[in-house]
Amino acid sequence: MDFSNTPPLDAGHIALFDMDETLVDFQGPLRDRLLLTQGPEEVFPSNLWDMPDHWYQRAQAIKREPGFWRNLPRLQWGWDVLNICQEIGYDIHILTKGPTTGPQAWAEKVEWVREHLPSATLHITDDKRIAYGRVFVDDYWPFMELWLRHRPRGLGIVNYESSKHENLVSIHDGMDVVRERLQEAFDMPLRDAIL
Repeated sequence: MDFSNTPPLDAGHIALFDMDETLVDFQGPLRDRLLLTQGPEEVFPSNLWDMPDHWYQRAQAIKREPGFWRNLPRLQWGWDVLNICQEIGYDIHILTKGPTTGPQAWAEKVEWVREHLPSATLHITDDKRIAYGRVFVDDYWPFMELWLRHRPRGLGIVNYESSKHENLVSIHDGMDVVRERLQEAFDMPLRDAIL
């Protein structure tokens, strides 16, 4: 096997980035497509994470359509944090949960990352808590909570107001605060970061 194109691994400075609702706008395109299926008397679900079964089935069908995952647009807040991480010198890893809509969705996530972040390392998983990184950027508290439980010295970055954990910072605190906390995590000696 030829590993000459494999980027060097800086195990001490990994920043993990979620895809959906962090680097890519998942809900906007899904909402737009679901609205096209709405009947004249139907009430559109207010929460796309907890919708009635008939709406859920429509959403699943939309997510199985060829191109849905591959064509999702960028979401700015995640890219702002990613740019700061790159400026500081983090090794960028994409950590995304594999969609339940089938292998096509997994393949399209790979295509998206290869097009938009060709130098990033990609991990598609069912369990984000097992991934090592000094930093984890994710929009979904249950995934973040599990990761912080397994990485008590890690830094979590989110896009919602939160004081749920001392190692959690929100973009609502301001990008200067985010940059400062990212730099502190980067500068931490490796032994302190992983033990």
